[in-house]
Amino acid sequence: MASNDFSISDLEQYLESSLVLIKVNAIIAVLREHITEESIICKLNYISQNIQNEPKVIGEWNTGHFAIAVLNLLNTKDTRELYNNNIKKLDVYAQQGVERLSEQISIMLEIDG
Repeated sequence: MASNDFSISDLEQYLESSLVLIKVNAIIAVLREHITEESIICKLNYISQNIQNEPKVIGEWNTGHFAIAVLNLLNTKDTRELYNNNIKKLDVYAQQGVERLSEQISIMLEIDG
């Protein structure tokens, strides 16, 4: 269980939410708590693979962009592999957007990497 008193099961449900703020906060919580549970990483991968169908969060970014950025920032062997597989499917503009988003999330959470 994470320090925010939510379980992995709760987090899985939040990552499936149709409410964009619930979903994006769950994505950020995965990174903030450095959760690398396989089921959670699979959910992030699913969101990132379906980037075209994900709801907008702010500006050009949707929850798929956030999921790809978090896969990168978790920085494990498995998440980096998923990140690399998913980022190469995006056009250059979207790839640059994910890079900018990763930087913003890092600053927000004070993460190196």
